[in-house]
Amino acid sequence: MLFGKKREAAAVVAPLNYWEEQSVFIIIPRNEDDISDPAALCDRIEAIPGVKFISQDFSEETGNLSIEIAHFDKRLNISFYPMDFSLPNICRSNHFFPDIDIELIEKSTAALYFSMKINGNILDAYHLQLKLSDALVHDALAVYDESAEKLLSGKWVSMVAASSVPPAPSYLYTIHAVTSDDSSIWLHTHGLCRCGLSELEILESNKEVYGDHANIINIIAGRCIDDCSDLKSKEPLFVGDLNDNVTLVCTTVPWNEALCGFDKDVLGGINDRGDSHNTRSSVIFVYPTKKDADKKRYSKLSIYDGVMKDNPIYMISTAETNRMRAMAAERINFVKDYIGTEDCKIMLKIGLTVDDEYSNLTDRFENIWFVLLEYSDSKFIAKLSQEPYYIKNMHEGDIGTYTADQITDWCIYKSGTKITPDTAYLLEYLDS
Repeated sequence: MLFGKKREAAAVVAPLNYWEEQSVFIIIPRNEDDISDPAALCDRIEAIPGVKFISQDFSEETGNLSIEIAHFDKRLNISFYPMDFSLPNICRSNHFFPDIDIELIEKSTAALYFSMKINGNILDAYHLQLKLSDALVHDALAVYDESAEKLLSGKWVSMVAASSVPPAPSYLYTIHAVTSDDSSIWLHTHGLCRCGLSELEILESNKEVYGDHANIINIIAGRCIDDCSDLKSKEPLFVGDLNDNVTLVCTTVPWNEALCGFDKDVLGGINDRGDSHNTRSSVIFVYPTKKDADKKRYSKLSIYDGVMKDNPIYMISTAETNRMRAMAAERINFVKDYIGTEDCKIMLKIGLTVDDEYSNLTDRFENIWFVLLEYSDSKFIAKLSQEPYYIKNMHEGDIGTYTADQITDWCIYKSGTKITPDTAYLLEYLDS
């Protein structure tokens, strides 16, 4: 279905509320005494390298402490106070928690509310909030990221706080999948508004392709976070190749305008936006041809449902590739420590230069997975585990020698668990 003329008047967009503009953490301590003394909390913040206090305002009545700080050349306002806490009924987490910690979290009745506004570089600001969170309560049981509605491991927060590399952009938001009786799925994000960005949505998805649609949301959200700005309405964005014949070029349209092209009772329609999802949010569409893009004539993603499973190649930004490479390098000692360990398989993703005929690609490197065979003289000997797309003289099963600066990612499979640079904190549990 092509979208051209509007069929009805656009719905009214509500203004952002204060909480949508704040990045809100709820820190769950192991010991409630850790959050009881405002002076101690301030001392922990001030001890962070590069942090200087500019002003502070403490309310005896509410216990709220509002502070303006400088972190090197940036100023920001933060606010925190002890609060009553109970774990939300619906709480998403991709992190592992040992049973004893789950029990403690479920029994927790007190936590530290901590909010700040994200300014400047989005990923760096979020990384700073994690560092501040860990300084306030080191080795917390967990941090509930209320803005993204996800539970973060306290071990993970401490690991990231000690790192020079920020976490993946996907930590800044969560993708919710809402289903209906007719199997239709409405995908939408929570958390991008706090970044000064539009939330992203896909309407009329389904169980066969919603995973691929979520990948598309991740690619577009990642680009917006990298650029610290939204994709302009109806501006084309190359996302990847669905197969050899279909190039995926997406665009976004504000939700109120986008709904004019759907049935009024569609899941995610105006009837579902009375109390939420009615502020800054955009629906993703596609441009099938360059002519369509030139004329701003966009179509639903469903036109590609039949080819979504053709092993698509999504375009990862250079910024994200560099971030992943830096994290893999920073934590490469985990790989070295487990080489030759029983019940342990290690995979390396290595960036190799593509053939000259593909030199027009945005990133001239193809990142390919290898099985690590051995490590010797600061070199990694590894076997190619897949057929490359853009390097003709390499094939699955080829063995080569590579250096650490060529590694863009890695994973360790140990005792049935997959460990990545992002989840390296799990090794502490596996080895205990």
